[in-house]
Amino acid sequence: MLNQETGLRGYLITGRESSLEPYSAGRPALDEMINRLRTLIGNDAERSSLLADAVTAARAWQADIGETAIREAANPTTRPGAVRIEAEGRGKQFFDTLRGPMIRSISRMPRCQAR
Repeated sequence: MLNQETGLRGYLITGRESSLEPYSAGRPALDEMINRLRTLIGNDAERSSLLADAVTAARAWQADIGETAIREAANPTTRPGAVRIEAEGRGKQFFDTLRGPMIRSISRMPRCQAR
């Protein structure tokens, strides 16, 4: 998710589509992490619920901030509104509000060793 936030911020500041590379790479990386966590969690209802909350928050950020800002920034007419998302800190603020539930969810996940 952090790569997505960084890529979006870079794109809104520079307007260069190449700045979106971290954002684009972050989506499949997040999906992979979610799948790995689901496998680790198994049938643990409490941890599954925590992961579901974190996924919901992440998807909300992607839809409400990420995709909306990218779409609006691509259109010269709506680009100023998209840039304001960054200038006013709304994207970061939204991301920070989802970061808390995500950290709490992940901190309660089972610890695993690198393989």
